[in-house]
Amino acid sequence: MLPFLSLRRPRGRSVATSHRSRSRRWLGVETLEIRTLLAVDIFSTLPTDGGGGQGVTAILPDLFPAESEEWLNDYYIDGNLLRFSTALANAGPGDLDLWGGELIPGGDPEQVYQIIEMSDGSVENRLAGVFTYHPSHGHLHFDGYAEYNLRERGPEDSVGDVVATGGKVSFCLIDIAPIQPNPPVSTHGDCNRKQGITAGWTDVYDSYLPDQWINVAEVVDGDYWLEITVDPDDQLLESDETNNTLRVPITIIGGPGGDGDSYEPNDSFSEAHDFGFVGYLEEPGLSIHTADDADFFRVTATEFGTMEFRIDFIHDMGDLDLFVYDGDHNLINSSESVQNFETITVPVQPGDMVFIQVIGFQDDTNAYGLTISGPGQNGTYTIASGDVPVNIPDSIGSSVGVPVESTLEGPDLIISDINLLLTELQHSYVGDLSLWLTSPSGTTAKILSSTFEDTGGILEDVAGESDFADTVIDDEAPLSLGSANGPFTGSFNVNHPSVGDDPLAAFIGENAAGTWTLRLQDWAEDDTGTLRNWGLQFTSGPIFDRYEPNDSVPQAVFLGQVGSVTVDDVNIHDGLDIDFYRFQATHDGTATVDVQFTHAEGDLTVRILDQFLNEITSGQSGDDNETVQFPVAAGFVYYAEVSSEDGQPNSYSLAVTVPQVPGDFSGDGQVTALDIDLLFAEVRNGTNGPQFDLTGDSLVNAADADRLILQIIGTQYGDANLDFMVDGNDYAVWQTARFSTDTGWAQANFNFDQVTDVSDFNVWFRHRFTSAQGAASQSSRTPAAPASSAATLVSAASLQSPTIGPNGRTSAAAPAAIVAAPIDRESILRRDVTWSRQSFQPRRDSMRAQPSAGQSTTEQLVTAIDDFFSRCDDWQP
Repeated sequence: MLPFLSLRRPRGRSVATSHRSRSRRWLGVETLEIRTLLAVDIFSTLPTDGGGGQGVTAILPDLFPAESEEWLNDYYIDGNLLRFSTALANAGPGDLDLWGGELIPGGDPEQVYQIIEMSDGSVENRLAGVFTYHPSHGHLHFDGYAEYNLRERGPEDSVGDVVATGGKVSFCLIDIAPIQPNPPVSTHGDCNRKQGITAGWTDVYDSYLPDQWINVAEVVDGDYWLEITVDPDDQLLESDETNNTLRVPITIIGGPGGDGDSYEPNDSFSEAHDFGFVGYLEEPGLSIHTADDADFFRVTATEFGTMEFRIDFIHDMGDLDLFVYDGDHNLINSSESVQNFETITVPVQPGDMVFIQVIGFQDDTNAYGLTISGPGQNGTYTIASGDVPVNIPDSIGSSVGVPVESTLEGPDLIISDINLLLTELQHSYVGDLSLWLTSPSGTTAKILSSTFEDTGGILEDVAGESDFADTVIDDEAPLSLGSANGPFTGSFNVNHPSVGDDPLAAFIGENAAGTWTLRLQDWAEDDTGTLRNWGLQFTSGPIFDRYEPNDSVPQAVFLGQVGSVTVDDVNIHDGLDIDFYRFQATHDGTATVDVQFTHAEGDLTVRILDQFLNEITSGQSGDDNETVQFPVAAGFVYYAEVSSEDGQPNSYSLAVTVPQVPGDFSGDGQVTALDIDLLFAEVRNGTNGPQFDLTGDSLVNAADADRLILQIIGTQYGDANLDFMVDGNDYAVWQTARFSTDTGWAQANFNFDQVTDVSDFNVWFRHRFTSAQGAASQSSRTPAAPASSAATLVSAASLQSPTIGPNGRTSAAAPAAIVAAPIDRESILRRDVTWSRQSFQPRRDSMRAQPSAGQSTTEQLVTAIDDFFSRCDDWQP
């Protein structure tokens, strides 16, 4: 069973099948039992001249449902739903590429275009459907991508009528798992406006996700076909339309309803399942499985505040209602709508017992999930100060008493609620006192104002103002401190104009780790006291990090084609949480995954899976942090799974380091002009960053640039478009960008200075018409036939002379210099312009742009070359 399919299966109806064995985990074509059951002869070919003339063909995907022990055969009954995982694969020669387009007028969907690569390298696009945003998933889906049906299975496995359907479902299309060894590089990893499935990959949807079901409430026991069809409406062009449907035999046993979910029997108050003290709870996979079924649950509140109870279900499959009762079984409230959920919110205090009842309306049955959200989520942490006792100096005359402080160290958690515990503060008149609380982040909240301050205080009209004994200052407490009498015992709010409402709320959202300071000051003489015991009570809610949900392989956060990446401020928010990440290696070698956390606050483990979802290695040391190393292969995808070993939540950071392509300073998996620019910037800055030191001499200089350009990329200075030729195309780039500033390699800036000028032209001219090996062509000097474009003509003309070195000397391979030596203009004119005159017979005195006397030698040369290219464009045979 795959890690992302390890779900608790409810008791009750079962499904039986003959599971086919798999000798390999990858789904090579020879191991997939694909049944050709539906033939469609539509859009089978594209016009032969599509986009590029006769003989041009489309390189199309081939989509089909894939079957394995984990996909389709993992099905189970969840209430009235038959749930299953699906894997939709692409075994064609081409990728499935879908791009979002225009919004559809009057609605949220946007048009989708299928991008088709042609055999001549061109691309075509065609309207293929729509994208719709799905709130339950949190991203865009391609509508109508698949259809799920349950069919009768007759004698000799004959195919009968549809008895239940999940209808047409939508998907976010991304690469999840390969279908064969050594797959091509994955190109689809996000659910944005560019989606698809790379050839050789599958998109997997797990059984617990929305829409991964067929309602079988009205289906009797028996044998059936589970039928999956990809692209049921033929919206997409494929190389093979005959393998889009797959049927898997299943047997349903136990009759509708069965024994219900795993908490049965819980049909009454006395049988209610007790979840105990609850701050936050999620329970999927529950069901009202028969007409007379009722589910009862019991919870106990841990804090003052409100508690929300919510059930989620699909209303069209059966209407469910929600009721909430107090500890004496008195009804508090009910929710009986016709929506896909019911919700009730009730006020609670610590120790309050609450009962929940779920029933079907008029004998309806259905599956549902229960969510409880209340105060004290994920537990409460009470920290007592050891910095006591502290005597509180009395005020003398008109002088206010000297302020005193006491501190404590807070735990490493994000605060969702905080209470101040004045466990023992002995003072004969607490109305004299002002109190402030300061967090490690520097936030200060005034908790009490003395009745002798100008603003007055909450205890101004209170009798018997002596001592705080087991006093809890709680923003959510219903009773005001100003309505009580000393000694003050119990939970109170301190809302008052002198301090404002809910002063402790100022700390919500901060990290509690660090030193907290309680400051006290006496404002009137005659009464003194001592702070003997105090503390803080922190509540850390289920703070979901920014990547949730990423609890399964299909939801894994794609970190890209990484060299090195770090993910900070993430967490395992409860003991059942699992976080998945995936990344792609760009180079063979050894990868490192490092998970940083504090073991005392919750033990975390990390597992590494390969792209076939086999475990490679794991880290379970029982100490702070986990670090694992493992071999990776270029182009392969890997998964990192982080989970709790001891059931406790904890925060962590994840760092992934994989072998990087040499020279890939940008970390995008390839070496481009951007990487040249980054290296040039490092040379200019002179900071000698070790990642840029390609020669290993602890310096970053021109030698590293030579290594990157000449050896790693394998081209020559002057190749602005990195096509491994220094030719007229690169000159055209220089001509377009000349005299521009803030330029880079792609704008023909070859000498580090971010200005495209004549010095860059010199570089281009020195290396012009050289191949990727940096050597000039040695073709014969026979004039070439007229070319169809200036760029082609220049390339042909260039074959007539070897590279020009310093002082006009010729050589087969010019040295790789950043700035070229002075150029002999007359030598150039004798070679190239004379050759052009021989070919086309232009008159020298008819040149449109004569060099002027005021121009420099290089400027005169540029003028001559510009005129030469212009005349070539105008030439007619």
